[in-house]
Amino acid sequence: MRATLLAQTREILDRAGYYLSTDSALRPLSFDIVARRDDELLLLKVLTNVDGLTEPVANELRIIAQFLDAAPLVVGERSSSRPLEDGAVYLRYGVNIVTFDTLREYLQDGVEPLVYAAPGGFYVNLDGAKLRALREGRGLSLGDLAQAAGVSRRAIGMYEEGMGAMVEVAMRLEDFLEETLALPSNPFQAAPPQAPQPDDIKTSLHGLGPGFEGTVLRHMTGLGFRVMPTMKSPFSAISKENLGPDVVLSGVADEMPDLEKRASATANLCDVTETYGVFFVERTTTRVAIEGMPVLSRQELEKVNDPEALLKILQERRGKKR
Repeated sequence: MRATLLAQTREILDRAGYYLSTDSALRPLSFDIVARRDDELLLLKVLTNVDGLTEPVANELRIIAQFLDAAPLVVGERSSSRPLEDGAVYLRYGVNIVTFDTLREYLQDGVEPLVYAAPGGFYVNLDGAKLRALREGRGLSLGDLAQAAGVSRRAIGMYEEGMGAMVEVAMRLEDFLEETLALPSNPFQAAPPQAPQPDDIKTSLHGLGPGFEGTVLRHMTGLGFRVMPTMKSPFSAISKENLGPDVVLSGVADEMPDLEKRASATANLCDVTETYGVFFVERTTTRVAIEGMPVLSRQELEKVNDPEALLKILQERRGKKR
């Protein structure tokens, strides 16, 4: 069933004009599809049961998306207790979740979901400025709206400031004012501010791993990159310039199983995400690339003193076959 859902998701993205990453045989991964359309970049994880989204996987998906200026999204069908509702955006560990039909309607028909799920039930985002203007224009008090909606005056004030409301409350306000107040929830945007957000993952130098891999990642940090090791990706780490836009997907060839497959998958991801890639090797080698992924030895890396020099080498070796 998951394979079918994954194929359907790829098909609808392809129809919508997205350039897609290849379907990698490597498992498990924190994301299944990377999709680009113009300046919009998506990282998608596909699960039939969204309870399979663990916090470590969600965190890795979310942080990789932050490095790439991409939108993380999970496409799923159900939780362990019930099917997911179409037309709603769910949230788990800071990542938005939608059904395939919700995604299809959004991409194919431009129908944005109005409802998002949060602790306590289903909510909608309200046009707070419109709500305030209607109240003041009609000479209504906070108490008048509070009585009509069945909430406190403080809640009305918070709705006017942008806080989401439960669906039932929003409907009562719209019926009372005879105006539409609900705003759509773009599934590709960050979760609503009312929803709990996990803290950003921060990586210190001592958290970059042992051995050669740790040495490489610490050197990247010293060059001026922010570095995040990964656990469920074809590459070992993702790095972004502290003072620039460039991103590097890197692996340590000496320590990676399925090297050729990982190199091929990472090279494809670099193409889709328009980033740099490199596989580091500890020993000196005459090989300059693996499956199109640039190779850099430890000795060569130690001679690099700034990000521009590194990126120049990677650009020169990109796409080479040996």
